[in-house]
Amino acid sequence: MLTADVNDILPLSQARSLSPPLIAAGLTIVLLVGFLLWSRERRLRTQRKKLRKTYQLGEEIWAHPRH
Repeated sequence: MLTADVNDILPLSQARSLSPPLIAAGLTIVLLVGFLLWSRERRLRTQRKKLRKTYQLGEEIWAHPRH
């Protein structure tokens, strides 16, 4: 780039970048949501397992011959 005078060159404003606290807050939110989803899935899995055992017990009781 050729210019006649150095004073003709204007500095550009710096590109906006995300601040470290904003990045940390975003990362914290993503991790928190991930933890909540993982925790919910684990609780539901445990609940389904207990329900299957309950149904199985009920079927065994129902199938047992009555005296």
